[in-house]
Amino acid sequence: MIYGIIGGGLLEELGWSGYVTPKLREKYSVVKTGLIIGVFWGAWHFLPVF
Repeated sequence: MIYGIIGGGLLEELGWSGYVTPKLREKYSVVKTGLIIGVFWGAWHFLPVF
């Protein structure tokens, strides 16, 4: 359970918010950044279901 909280939630959020978002914001607008991250986030979370 602790691994799920730290590995699944905390580290994932740090990766998206702390690294990917600022890098994308250098090149794209807020809306485009949100759409790009949303597509990748959705695909990543859909894979285990598929």
